[in-house]
Amino acid sequence: MSKKKPTGIIIGDALGIGPEITVKALSDTAIYRISKPVLIGDAEVVKRALKIAGIDMEIHVIKSPADALIQYPTLNIIDVECHELYNANMGEISPISGRALVQWFQKAIELAEAGDLGVIAYAPLNKEAIHSAGFDFHDETDMIETFTNEDISTLLVLSMSGKFRTASVPPLHLSLRKACETLSYDGILQSLNLLNNAMNDFGIKSPIIGVSALNPHGGESGLHGDEEIRIIKPAIEEAISRGIDARGPFPPDTVFLRGKKGEFDCVLGMYHDQTRIAMKLVSFKKIIYTVLGISIPFVSVAHGTANDIAGEGIADADNFKRALRYAGRVR
Repeated sequence: MSKKKPTGIIIGDALGIGPEITVKALSDTAIYRISKPVLIGDAEVVKRALKIAGIDMEIHVIKSPADALIQYPTLNIIDVECHELYNANMGEISPISGRALVQWFQKAIELAEAGDLGVIAYAPLNKEAIHSAGFDFHDETDMIETFTNEDISTLLVLSMSGKFRTASVPPLHLSLRKACETLSYDGILQSLNLLNNAMNDFGIKSPIIGVSALNPHGGESGLHGDEEIRIIKPAIEEAISRGIDARGPFPPDTVFLRGKKGEFDCVLGMYHDQTRIAMKLVSFKKIIYTVLGISIPFVSVAHGTANDIAGEGIADADNFKRALRYAGRVR
């Protein structure tokens, strides 16, 4: 464990609950020990989070992860300052916090690409704040693509709650209309390849992947749409020919229930909400997700910045602890 690289932890949108749940999670000595944390953010924002959370930890500003003193209760931080944040109100959606978050995200990726970090975990970001700062990023996968020069079409977000796992065909954050229009044979096949490899990495040697249909009742032989016939089924058949145990497409209103019961090791959905609704109904406060198809492991939580309670000291850090446990295993 001691030879593993540190976990780079982006503290999230500074005006949301991200910094608070970061320090709360790391005040747990077990989480601190397994993650070997190096924070990326503004040190003054972290000091404010410690005060909000009522936690006594020491802040150690460093230039490089190599300078980190990994010894509880020390919080090592790469201090990327944003003085404008100090007078901003907690709970605001602000271009200031959006701009700072993008800078922190870029810095974390630079450190990981240099070999100084083994994994990047990030507290919740606020897409509206990022857009208000003038960036065109739809989500974090857009930032990953931009700052790593990797093709977003190869990125897949895998959500996990215990043994219930789902993923949706990328791109992730599109309108429902655009998601249906961009659904492709290549996207589904690539997703099945990534999922199969990921399950192997998790120690599941012969994973079974259930595949959701797009249309009601699985299209009913084209009566309610023909994407299952034209796109989804052919991609499944090609995956099977490559040795992947992919099954379906199954009607969306039952396939996730079957996955929850353990019939599949993972369920591939056709768009964002198809999987997210299922996951959050099953286990809203126990979901983490990771990005597949990239050399740098990324992990986060499946909830937002909760601006309505930001600064009140009542944010629940249990989900972020789960994300950091996972990060500690893969770093």
